[in-house]
Amino acid sequence: MGKSVMRIFLVTIVFVAILLPAALFVFQRKLIFMPRGYESSFRRGLPPGAVQLDFSTVDGKQVAFYVPPRGVGSSANNDSSTSTLSARLWVMFAGNASTGLDWLDLVETYPDGNTGFLMVDYPGYGLCEGAPTRDGMIRNSSSAFAALVKILGTTPTALESRMGVIGHSIGAAAALDFSMSHTPRQVVLVSPFTTLLAMARRAVGSPLCYLVRDRFDNPTALARLAALPHPPRVDLVHGNADDIVPFAMGRELADAHPEMIRFHEVKGADHNMILMSAEALLLKAMTEPWAESHD
Repeated sequence: MGKSVMRIFLVTIVFVAILLPAALFVFQRKLIFMPRGYESSFRRGLPPGAVQLDFSTVDGKQVAFYVPPRGVGSSANNDSSTSTLSARLWVMFAGNASTGLDWLDLVETYPDGNTGFLMVDYPGYGLCEGAPTRDGMIRNSSSAFAALVKILGTTPTALESRMGVIGHSIGAAAALDFSMSHTPRQVVLVSPFTTLLAMARRAVGSPLCYLVRDRFDNPTALARLAALPHPPRVDLVHGNADDIVPFAMGRELADAHPEMIRFHEVKGADHNMILMSAEALLLKAMTEPWAESHD
């Protein structure tokens, strides 16, 4: 009997010390990412003129969507010059368990008709093949942007000069990753965490948190933007009732760069409903005039 108990004890120790960390390392992305596809009828909900952007990466066939300025129709499929570009372009990054087209509610209430919207999906989300990773998200955002540059017949610099980015939750991290290689005029972050390592530490503690593979690092990204000769304007929106990403994380990010970041506390807003709770605030921030271009 004593030997049996000892054997069970040793097996338990081995499981906890070796097998559990190994399982967390191998399967962690299934715990972190929550891919969601589109229903078969989703195209019926697309606004007039919406363009599907098809491209491929090492993750397989990928898809993003572009909604041109109102009244342009499907002209984005034709040869366009920079003189016909919208006054602004918003590149939009959804949160976990969401898709790019979940931004359509905000797009359809956006008051300025001379604005275009590029809605990015991640590998495994929407119509995209593959499985989500940080590297895959970076590839998809850059490739979707390149596809839009091509159909508009313009240049990356021309689009970046009129571009803002917005992201929610893990999409805020994706937006910042994109911003480090495609400098926008404005960044809007909704319910961002500091680092994925910090989120993992909250979930599984140390030392297991150090097994996290997708090292999203928003403080580093913001520091790089702040060091630019002409940093973008950053609006950070966080609900003080956030039950997933601590409100204190948003405050910490904003406090690190008060000269660049405007912090907006949304009282009573939780993590999943903040896009509805803060809709008026987001629309106001996204339509305020930008400073004159430094180009």
